[in-house]
Amino acid sequence: MSFVMVPVPQECVKEFQEFVLGLSVRAQLTTWPEGLLEKFVSELTPTEAALVTKVAQYTASTGFCPRAELAADMDRSIEEVAEMVQDMANRAWADSLPALVMASPDPRGGTDAIAYSVAPSVIIRIHNTLGSASATPWS
Repeated sequence: MSFVMVPVPQECVKEFQEFVLGLSVRAQLTTWPEGLLEKFVSELTPTEAALVTKVAQYTASTGFCPRAELAADMDRSIEEVAEMVQDMANRAWADSLPALVMASPDPRGGTDAIAYSVAPSVIIRIHNTLGSASATPWS
């Protein structure tokens, strides 16, 4: 592994260290060992696979998937969608894997605004595992 030294002004050192730590933590929380993502995805129910596909498509095009829009797209209640996301996360965590679909505040704001996303590093792998009508990853 190569290392790079970057000069950082003294007044920015703390902020820069926090940024680098955040990148490191994010990488650890979203890294799927080779073969395990594909195995996990192949074991999803058809409804869960549809949910993951939709979230990956939204993530690829806009960076996030609003919870209410996902529920409407799937003709499910927000609670049903949240339960599916939590169930998938629990199964992943039971195997010491990161959550496949992550929840965060909707960047557009609003009351009870939650958005889902998948790590950009796994979008192509999800696309290749679940397949799609298009020949290229979603855009």
